[in-house]
Amino acid sequence: MNTTRTPLKAGAIIFFAGIALLLTAAPSTEAQTFRNMAGFSVENYFDNTFGTRLENVFIAPIRPDKLQVQVKVSNETDNKFGDSRSLSMLHTGPIVLFTPNVYGLAVYGAGFRENGALVHELDVQAHYENATFRVGGGARGHIEPADDVAYVVPSIGGRVQLPRGFGWQATYFLGINNDGELSNSIWSEVDYAVTPVITTKLGGSVKLGEDVAWPDDNELTYNIITGIGLAFSESVSARYQFDYIRRASQADGVRNFVFVDWRF
Repeated sequence: MNTTRTPLKAGAIIFFAGIALLLTAAPSTEAQTFRNMAGFSVENYFDNTFGTRLENVFIAPIRPDKLQVQVKVSNETDNKFGDSRSLSMLHTGPIVLFTPNVYGLAVYGAGFRENGALVHELDVQAHYENATFRVGGGARGHIEPADDVAYVVPSIGGRVQLPRGFGWQATYFLGINNDGELSNSIWSEVDYAVTPVITTKLGGSVKLGEDVAWPDDNELTYNIITGIGLAFSESVSARYQFDYIRRASQADGVRNFVFVDWRF
């Protein structure tokens, strides 16, 4: 494995797992027609590096109360490692509604980096959801055969609807790569419904313990998350999120993230 890239990939695992969770989590267990979720984020760091991510998830019913299919297209670009890089991928797979409250998904993805290197991903999840809370977990695997890069990110978490318009959600991620190195983090947010239309949120994510790729690095890596959500109708909603990114061994930065959810 290319060990010079491993430390940076360990941190990237946590960020992309968190964003992917935001974009694919919680397809409602209720019967639905079609759903489209689009998200775009831009990271700007104080050393003049940047990263962008564009993702669109489309869900179509096969049997609305039993089986749906998910199709996701995504593109990532950045120059955080010195050279400009990109990764474009296509994911697809079923969402199975086992009961009105229990669902699972299994999604396979394939794509290419800017140099033509092939990338494989697999995402398997299972969740229980009702009007008060959601709990579930899964694992995401990533393989780049040309660079001998491979890792898996198991996760577990959920959300609870609290009294007086408050809600709380948290997810724990554990990253394991093919060199046997570990990284782990927790992401948590509290949201508040100001009105039936407007929701605000505050939260963060933090790396727990030392980074295994930098065993002498005890500095803290964390994100501070703020955002606002707008429910334009029962079928259309949007969210804006702003993050301050504190990185242990690289320059800090900020992230702007826009997300639109449309059911039709």
